[in-house]
Amino acid sequence: MSVRAACYGEIARPGFCMPVRVKEAGIVRSDDGRETYYVSVGGKEIVKDKGATPYELEIRANEEELYRLQDLFEELASLEEAEVWHFLRHPYETASTDQMSAASGDVTARIYDLLHELGTPETKAFIEQMRLS
Repeated sequence: MSVRAACYGEIARPGFCMPVRVKEAGIVRSDDGRETYYVSVGGKEIVKDKGATPYELEIRANEEELYRLQDLFEELASLEEAEVWHFLRHPYETASTDQMSAASGDVTARIYDLLHELGTPETKAFIEQMRLS
């Protein structure tokens, strides 16, 4: 049984599963170990099958780069969860809420920077046009 199967289709690092789902289809590897992935930033999802889920961007990444992107998605999800809990506990505190939002914005910018680095020419053009990187 592969690590991926043991983690129910999620890409895993040795010892634990990543919360970002990666759905598999036909795998095509290039000589540099990169594969094509389709990314939904809003859904924090990375898929190999173009038709598996709605996606926004297409990238070519190796395993290490994929882990970097997954780590950023995890960090963003944690920050978003912390923002929700903070707001529920302190609905009128704006200073720390602004700081938390700035942190989420920073991680989102790092995600788009990495997506620009790994993106196809179309993905890079889209990110540049939207001024996300």
